[in-house]
Amino acid sequence: MGSNAELAFFDADAFDSSLSNDFASDAQQVHVTFAGTTSINAMPPRINAWLTAIQKSDGEVKAKDPNNPQRGFLDLGMITGIFDLFQWYHERNERQARFDRVRNYNATVLFDSQGGQVKEIVFQRR
Repeated sequence: MGSNAELAFFDADAFDSSLSNDFASDAQQVHVTFAGTTSINAMPPRINAWLTAIQKSDGEVKAKDPNNPQRGFLDLGMITGIFDLFQWYHERNERQARFDRVRNYNATVLFDSQGGQVKEIVFQRR
């Protein structure tokens, strides 16, 4: 099994490339952190595309507040299902190859339920 990887989110193709490389390295977990304010209800399209790719490969996408375990897990199917993966990108073949690498992962979005801010996304090998 691979080791863990960590990557800070930034809205650029280079982020997609780095994240894809982390998945290709067979990492057990890939942690994506957010430096800026990111709302659980307004995820960046770039992140939604990755989460949608997980769902389309029959993976699980959940959200939880680690500081408020009573809240339990939220299924993000309705949030990520709104975004059509193919509408988001123009270079289909290159990007599809990147998204194919996430098919062996599930994702947990860690957020603060008080303010709705995303803190981190943990991609976990299935």
